[in-house]
Amino acid sequence: MDFSEEYPEKIYPHMDSFINLLDSEYRILKWNAIAIIANLAKVDEDKKFDAIFDKYYVLLNDAYMVTVANVVRKSSKIALAKPYLTQKITNELLKVEKSQLLPT
Repeated sequence: MDFSEEYPEKIYPHMDSFINLLDSEYRILKWNAIAIIANLAKVDEDKKFDAIFDKYYVLLNDAYMVTVANVVRKSSKIALAKPYLTQKITNELLKVEKSQLLPT
């Protein structure tokens, strides 16, 4: 994770591998992938994140709150890297308030 934050251009050629880890049954791998993908957003010249936007944000509905928290936490990094997605990201984050994950 730290390496992807400091040297995202060196990790970017492997972004598809991290995207695949979003489907991992092992939560720690999924959580690391969430963070690494967000770190790579700033060098995402091929718009790979844009292509998996829905896959990334569907994790806001995950049964594990740590998964949800990781997506929420990393969303600001993605928005800063891809300002044209800010409104779309905001809309996804606002849906969490209406989800059944939060107590009323």
